[in-house]
Amino acid sequence: MSNATETRRTWTETAEVASGEMVDKLKEIVKAGNARRIILRNGEDDRLLEIPLTAGVAAAGAVVLVAAGAVAALLTRVRLEVVRNDDREEQ
Repeated sequence: MSNATETRRTWTETAEVASGEMVDKLKEIVKAGNARRIILRNGEDDRLLEIPLTAGVAAAGAVVLVAAGAVAALLTRVRLEVVRNDDREEQ
């Protein structure tokens, strides 16, 4: 047994995308596998939708994409904030 505790760092990536490109970008982010949370914001920096990504996201993936697509359909540009795990080991 080890007394060491596992510490994970997270970092946030921000990208502005056209609403028509958003669903494809979300699929790419989910497929990468290291995202913990996705936040959709409008041009005024208001939080429109926050999607926590857990192990069960594959089952609910279609529902998430439909909800995100509905939000994006109302806007011309959307800002995505992606909170990712840093998979590098601490030394």
